[in-house]
Amino acid sequence: MKNDLLSDYFLNEFMPMHPSCTRKDLMQEFIKKAAQLGLDTSGPDLLFEAFTHKSFAHESKEELKNNERLEFLGDSVLQLVVSERLMAIHPNTKEGKLSKLRSSIVNETTLSSLARMCGLDKLIMLGKGEYREKGHNKDSLLANCFEAYLGATYLNFGLERARERCLEIFKMYEQEHSNLFELSSINDFDAKSRLQEKLVKIYKEVPKYSSSEVEGTKEKLFQISVSIKDKKLGEITHKSKKKGMQELARLVLKQMN
Repeated sequence: MKNDLLSDYFLNEFMPMHPSCTRKDLMQEFIKKAAQLGLDTSGPDLLFEAFTHKSFAHESKEELKNNERLEFLGDSVLQLVVSERLMAIHPNTKEGKLSKLRSSIVNETTLSSLARMCGLDKLIMLGKGEYREKGHNKDSLLANCFEAYLGATYLNFGLERARERCLEIFKMYEQEHSNLFELSSINDFDAKSRLQEKLVKIYKEVPKYSSSEVEGTKEKLFQISVSIKDKKLGEITHKSKKKGMQELARLVLKQMN
């Protein structure tokens, strides 16, 4: 079936433009896109399931499984891999600090960043309403999808391959941002979580971070801002999105205190 779509998120546009297409047709397009992103497609059914959001499964004319069960499994795989890694890197660190550091890694913000870095947002299949609401940009949905992907990897290829893939992704992230397994990440994570807790108490909403690349500079820089209820709380320019957001959270906390 000819694919004449231009959008990065064409999987969500494919069925409306081809009303007579079947799961098989969509699967073919999905596998092509997944292969372009460097994913192992030798276990296509579970991989397809990992990116099938419940809104898409509900609206489909065919019976499709959504990714919630794989997300459940992937969360356990991720917890295990991260815990093993932390134990190996920090042999003398106490359980309490290890637990905090694991929480700074296995959370919605970090996992959604990993999903975007791998291009997983390009594969998520959403229902019409969720797609209109730009569900592929939602941190919660992306984090869930990342875990579902790990769950599918585990079932397709076993724990060792799931572990390898997970650590590959962390290494890719470190090259662009920071080492998530460093103890300093606890303080960075706590700054964002403390700011969120404080703002939720005041405004009953979580803060929103946005970033854009600064043009016309020799080195790569990002303009990062944080807002609540459309009110900008602060802005910073930084070489790293993640570190910039962490630094910005600390600055806003200092201003509020």
